[in-house]
Amino acid sequence: MNHYRYKFKKQKLEEYLASGDYSGAIALTERPYRLDRFMDFMDDVAGTEEFCKLAADVWIDSENIHRNLDEWREVWSMVGSSNREWLHDDQEWEAFQSLPEHFEIYRGIGVEGAVRGLSWTTDVDKARWFADRNANLAGVDIDAEPILLTGTVNKSDVIAYFLQRGESEIVVLPEKVELIRRESLF
Repeated sequence: MNHYRYKFKKQKLEEYLASGDYSGAIALTERPYRLDRFMDFMDDVAGTEEFCKLAADVWIDSENIHRNLDEWREVWSMVGSSNREWLHDDQEWEAFQSLPEHFEIYRGIGVEGAVRGLSWTTDVDKARWFADRNANLAGVDIDAEPILLTGTVNKSDVIAYFLQRGESEIVVLPEKVELIRRESLF
């Protein structure tokens, strides 16, 4: 049965790629490899609404952003400020538009190296939740501590504002965040 399933998926994937159905190709790809699949053809759709929709879908569906920071920096660097609206659904875009020109954002980390991440939130309680989660997931052989980071950012530097998954997630390059506070949650 598994052999037939693999063969069917492989054939469908080839069909999707040949026809330019990149969304179908990504959906058929196992979750940990979706960013790799997207990067295989992202140059083909760069600068388009399809590129932005696919980038947003793969990002929102990803669990281990930190493992692919360089790749995600490359993806997000290809989204110009004039087409950021394409990353969002109507509710998210409206929420993004209502943000002030300069505002506080939060990031919950569990290990020191995670300070330079791309994912922040406007919800301090969600950041605290991530700090606890990330510290607990770090493992026994890693020096982990739940830490709440507070920063400020200019709205013009925000790449995306995703409301899906209830995270009020701000996607921003770390060098665009001014870190103003670091608080241990122990």
